[in-house]
Amino acid sequence: MRSAREPDVEASGTRLHFTFRLKRSAFSFAKGLQQPSPAPRPLPQGRGGGVREEIVLATKVGGGHGALRNLRADTIERGAHASLERLQTDRIDLYYAHFDDKETELEESLRAFDALVKAGTVRHNGASNYTPERLAAALDFQRTHGLAEFTVLQPHYNLVERDFERTLLPVAEAWDLAVLPYFALAKGF
Repeated sequence: MRSAREPDVEASGTRLHFTFRLKRSAFSFAKGLQQPSPAPRPLPQGRGGGVREEIVLATKVGGGHGALRNLRADTIERGAHASLERLQTDRIDLYYAHFDDKETELEESLRAFDALVKAGTVRHNGASNYTPERLAAALDFQRTHGLAEFTVLQPHYNLVERDFERTLLPVAEAWDLAVLPYFALAKGF
């Protein structure tokens, strides 16, 4: 008998394949938002083989609690490799900086994200919860130094809370960032 804290890999696989058949092909596995699990949570392979090549896998780093709530180079690298192991996959398609870490030098964080792209561990990097000024500074640094740039912005945005339109939208447009908001349903309003 499986405890309530153990992942039900077979049921997860069934849900993933059903969701995939409905043409939803982007999945986010933000570790900090999940309950701790004693076992890895692999991407289910299912009866007909895996769907890994047909989905976009996104995860975040820096939004954990205590010592994990930072964007130091070692946290970024360890977070990526922990996600690879937990999900039993060979790459992350989109790796978000969950929060801007003003205690860590921007250069350290951006070079760590770049190293993961150059190593093939991560395909694209994204930013979430940055101020417009820090996001623009990060993008400028990345471009000036030939680093892998943030390609996606994940702002808090919905029909109720629209600050994004006057704050981060101009930055997203200027730097040609894709925008994938969180709390798109206004936290249930």
